[in-house]
Amino acid sequence: MQDYKGIAQPLLELFPESPHNVFHSLDMSIDGDPRMRPLTGMEKFSHLEDKIYLTVQYAQKLREENQEITRENEKIKREIQSLSQFNREMESDLRRLLDERDVIHLKVETMVDAITKIDSDAAEAVGR
Repeated sequence: MQDYKGIAQPLLELFPESPHNVFHSLDMSIDGDPRMRPLTGMEKFSHLEDKIYLTVQYAQKLREENQEITRENEKIKREIQSLSQFNREMESDLRRLLDERDVIHLKVETMVDAITKIDSDAAEAVGR
């Protein structure tokens, strides 16, 4: 006689006790337990029906989890695209600001040079 609890155990852990899930209340092994009797044909069929029901529940749960993961994956992909676009914009802004800084730096240098030519005291103050 097979021990059906061993086969159904992964499914039992996923699903709570219910009228359709009789594995929670039955001890299928008959290893010398005086409370158990051999299973009849209808009981075996009923247990097969229960296992099929549990398998369907398990498949449905996996399908729902897969759909949820797919939705989360799509959301993350959209966020990545958005962040990538934001990153490109920030890099562009940074390049523009660095270019502006260089232009301003050159203008300040030019003004300091012009001031030092006019006033020798100013040249000493800036160390030129």
